[in-house]
Amino acid sequence: MRKVRWLHISDLHLRTTENGPQRAVLSAMLESLGNRYTQSDAIDFIVVTGDLAFSGAAAEYRLVEDFLGRMATSTCVDPNRMFCVPGNHDVQRKLSKLAFRGARESLHNQAAVYELFADEDEREALLRRHSGYRDFQSRFWRGQEREYTPDGLAYVSMINVDDLDVAIVGLNSSWLAQGGPSDEGMLVVGEGQVRAALEMAEGHQPHILLALQHHPFESLRGFDEPSVRRRLEDACDFVHLGHLHNPRLTGVLTDREVCIHITAGAAFQDRGASSSFTVVELDPLAGTTEISIEAYNPETGMYEYEQRKGLDHPRVGGANCGVDDLAGAIASFCSEARTLSGFLAELLTGNSSDIPMPSGAGVRVGNWDLVESVADDGFRRAATDFRRAASAIRILHTKRPLSAVLDAHGAPIASFARILNDLSASQPRAKEYLAMRKRQRDQVQPLRHSEALLTDLINADRLDEARALAERILDVSEGGARTRVVRNLATILSRSTDRDDILRACTLWREAAASDRAEPVDWAAVAMIHLDLEQYDEAKDAIRTGIARFPDHIDAFVDVGMKVALQSDDPGFSAWLLRVRNDKNE
Repeated sequence: MRKVRWLHISDLHLRTTENGPQRAVLSAMLESLGNRYTQSDAIDFIVVTGDLAFSGAAAEYRLVEDFLGRMATSTCVDPNRMFCVPGNHDVQRKLSKLAFRGARESLHNQAAVYELFADEDEREALLRRHSGYRDFQSRFWRGQEREYTPDGLAYVSMINVDDLDVAIVGLNSSWLAQGGPSDEGMLVVGEGQVRAALEMAEGHQPHILLALQHHPFESLRGFDEPSVRRRLEDACDFVHLGHLHNPRLTGVLTDREVCIHITAGAAFQDRGASSSFTVVELDPLAGTTEISIEAYNPETGMYEYEQRKGLDHPRVGGANCGVDDLAGAIASFCSEARTLSGFLAELLTGNSSDIPMPSGAGVRVGNWDLVESVADDGFRRAATDFRRAASAIRILHTKRPLSAVLDAHGAPIASFARILNDLSASQPRAKEYLAMRKRQRDQVQPLRHSEALLTDLINADRLDEARALAERILDVSEGGARTRVVRNLATILSRSTDRDDILRACTLWREAAASDRAEPVDWAAVAMIHLDLEQYDEAKDAIRTGIARFPDHIDAFVDVGMKVALQSDDPGFSAWLLRVRNDKNE
């Protein structure tokens, strides 16, 4: 699996008046891209984060079309693999003045934003200001597959790059923009736009999720900025921004490990100012990203490297395959790995992280973080390659048979197995540890098979059989295994039409929620069952408890809580939810 490379530009500000400096700078950009990124070092797609035009006029977008067409030729990128969002310069400010002023004055909370966009006439009156951009978008990307959110503001596009599924989420941050200092701290994206777009994107289960937005988060209103920022950072691997005219890179730690913010410099300001473009290169197997910024040098009339920065990236999204399935595939793939196949499969799927490793004249057992301190270069390299193979399996196993994935990417697994076998033969402690791991695996094997079968039955909607199996294994399960079976049985009973079954499902969800392996979904499920039973006070109590127990997941509880507030006709509860969320964000 090769590296993925994409180009990020922003703020072209194309205008119809004669502008020799602009032509010179942008032509130099196209020349640099054409020379640097050849077929062997190709760009896979392009993102443009707003301000394509100067005043949003229709004639300016003819220039935009011409420029993007020439960029497609220079980079050998299909125009349908170019993705844009509008900026404040893509707004025709003379249109819908009264609608704009009214919206700027009246939008002071998310409820008002939801109300505005629920009214199609009001929404379209505001979006008329983007008519030039929207006409250009429909024309230039008539062959591009896009899903639009119900409000028409955002879209999602899916592309595939060498078996890697990439979701592009295009957001409109300029629908309330006027341009100039008056916009700062006054703009709104709207959590409804963001939530709808992310739900659409996540429904495709992408390996990589990118969001595009023109304005930085600091430009948003106080009630909008925290929820928009948090939703994007929690869901996205990359957030691409523009507007500031100067490049900026930031890595933000989130539940996904890290979200990388990339702000592109202006493609053109004036010939004396800094104009630049950004290229992002992701290695999905190594989990690294290299970001290069090239800036225009007015003295030479050429683009030159200004900055290169490497960042660790969270593991690329994907789903772990079953340990047993992978163990069987490894045993068939490599005879030398047969006795270690279960242990290797647990390492590859993340179900275990401790390994025996050389330490001086002996052996120690530790997790992957200690591998870098091992003096044996061969062991370090083999362990690194083994982990890259784990990434390939996670990404590809849903697309190809495991045997085919191992044929293409399994050599490092065989090499690592040989090293562990040699270590076991020469070091008694390594042999003892690996034997102990095999005994542990043999003991839990029957229950694992039952859990896997239970999941398959639920997915196949064979609920009667799934219920019978869950009831049988519930009492013999312990710890985390019991909690998983409890959740599965609760899920089955929740689908029943029998009230007693539903009440028991609630009891089971509460058991999961009270365990030391509780997850936010447990309290949310309790709330939803009480809501369906019209037990509104109990549903609200579950929401409050969930928020107290899992404050970092407040958005999920607010979403469920809003349904409770709406169905129970309790505006006070909805106001409390929004207040708690805003307090958390401050």
